[in-house]
Amino acid sequence: MMVRQGLLFSVPLLVMIAALAITGWFMVPQAEPIPVHWSAAGDVNRTSGHLEAFLAIPAIAVLLTLIFSVAPYIDPRGRNLQQSRPLWLATWVGSLVILVIAQGVITLSAIGLLDADGATMPKLIGSAVAVFIAIIGNLLGKARPNWFAGIRTPWTLSSDRSWDVTHRWAARLFMAAGLISLIGLWATGEQIGWIVMLVAISIAALVPVGMSYFIWRNDPDKETYSADNDVH
Repeated sequence: MMVRQGLLFSVPLLVMIAALAITGWFMVPQAEPIPVHWSAAGDVNRTSGHLEAFLAIPAIAVLLTLIFSVAPYIDPRGRNLQQSRPLWLATWVGSLVILVIAQGVITLSAIGLLDADGATMPKLIGSAVAVFIAIIGNLLGKARPNWFAGIRTPWTLSSDRSWDVTHRWAARLFMAAGLISLIGLWATGEQIGWIVMLVAISIAALVPVGMSYFIWRNDPDKETYSADNDVH
């Protein structure tokens, strides 16, 4: 059921990515350099050819869809992953939405419908990532222990208490990071905005990892393993 829902949402997004890529492939002359990367100030700092500009993102999108489709069937804690369906679907669909925006920016700038040199370009993608981070944060606290979605450290996977407490705090941190990033991108200069975003997301990602260890260490019901306990 979860995979079916994911495919239902992802197929239209994959079609959009393919349509944008095909449009760019046939409308942009083969020898013309295509902007594929922008600086924080919105200046084009790397161009490429048709293969990278119009095939890389569709390939990534298909690969992600395959991973998200197969993972629930190979996760040893697949039932818990099913219970984490909102987080799983949001991560799946949100990733593809960001790829749609990225492909749209590349294609529309290549065919001249968007100004390739403008601060709006990186802000659009950055804003999409910030909103995505905030949405993930809103759902992290409800995730159940599994091997594919959430803060998966050796300690959260060995202690249900570590998993629960870590994810409750991670949810708050990710929501705050998304909001702070969004404000930073639009309310400050380009360079400062991206620094704010990088710092906020780094803190939100790293603090729960360290937290998971200390919670696990103080959990009397944590799982531990010793080779001395092997049965020969």
